[in-house]
Formats: sequence, structure tokens, C-alpha cells
Amino acid sequence: MSYCNFLVASLLILLTGFFNPIEDHHSFRQTQVAITIYWMITEDLFSYLVPVTLPPWNVPRELPLYQFIVAVLCKLFNLQIEPCARFVSITFFYLSSFYLYKATKLIFCSLLTARFTVIVFLLSPIYLFWSRACMIESLALFLGLCFMYNAMILVKKSKYNITALTILGILAALVKVTTFYPIILFVFLYCLFNKAELLKKNI
Repeated sequence: MSYCNFLVASLLILLTGFFNPIEDHHSFRQTQVAITIYWMITEDLFSYLVPVTLPPWNVPRELPLYQFIVAVLCKLFNLQIEPCARFVSITFFYLSSFYLYKATKLIFCSLLTARFTVIVFLLSPIYLFWSRACMIESLALFLGLCFMYNAMILVKKSKYNITALTILGILAALVKVTTFYPIILFVFLYCLFNKAELLKKNI
């Protein structure tokens, strides 16, 4: 079975019930995100209204970048919130798999290991479920993996703009800091490991 077959299999799973209402698992959290998107569309793209508490109806828990992207697409193409939100989540899921592949290949220097890792990721039930939800998870993961890979390139080959990397890291942390914690820890350990390897070579 080729790599493309796994890709198609994951896409078929993700597209199942694509136009269903967001009333499955964690429906409260999904509808809360959808409400924010709705008010961005109807009121102001830069508003962050979440009318589930008392006035002023906002819950500034994270940077609403995902909500903003969905709202912009809905306004531009006159789309419904549920399918558009799922489309954005699925898109970032596959973009995440790209950076996961590149990062794994850089760590292990093995094409086979990188492909196997991505196949496991593409067919993981947990990632498949949350990557079609009306939630910020896929975008947070994408930004984190993008930061991780480019930080590894900076450490390994010293080929990256440190300013751009810093902005990317801040953006990833603002979108969802709990997703960013393990990634920044990994980058820190990766830096230590590579520094130790350089010291061994110089001795």
C-alpha cells in the first residue's frame, strides 16, 4: 500500500459527515468557537465576542487567529461556518503532517522513519477526530511544528531568520500555549543535544 493511499484514506475519514452540525464530542467548546466566528462575520472581523458569560461578552483566552481565518473565508466566499471551519482545520492538519515529516527526517536522517511517522499521524483516531472539529487544535499544532522544524534548521545548519522564528514562536504560543509547551521543551532539549555533539567533535 503506497503512501498516497494512506493520505486518501485519512481524507475520506475526515470528510465523513463534513456537513453535519457541530453537535458531536465537545460540542460546547466547538459551538463556543463557532459563536466567536459568527460575531466576527456579522459584527466586526477584529471583535472577540463570546456571549456565554456576562458583558462585555469576551473571553480572551487565546489569540483568535483560527476564528479570524474562518470568518474571512466565510465572508469572502459566502460559506457556512461549520463546513468552512472543518475545511480550515483539515487544511492545517495536512500542513502539520508536512512539517512533521520534515522534522522527523531531519532528526533520524531516514526517509522510511519519516514516512512511517506521518502515516501513524494521518491514521491516528485522536488526530483525525480533532482535525475536523470546529476548534483551534490543528492550527496550534501546525504553528508549533513549523516553529519546531525551523528552530531545528537554525540549530543544525544556522540557516533561518531569527526574527521570523521569534515571531512564529510568539504566534504559536498566543494561539494555544499548552500546545506550545512540549514543543519549546523539545527544541530546548534538541539544542542541548546538538551542543553536546559539537563539543564531542571538538575534543
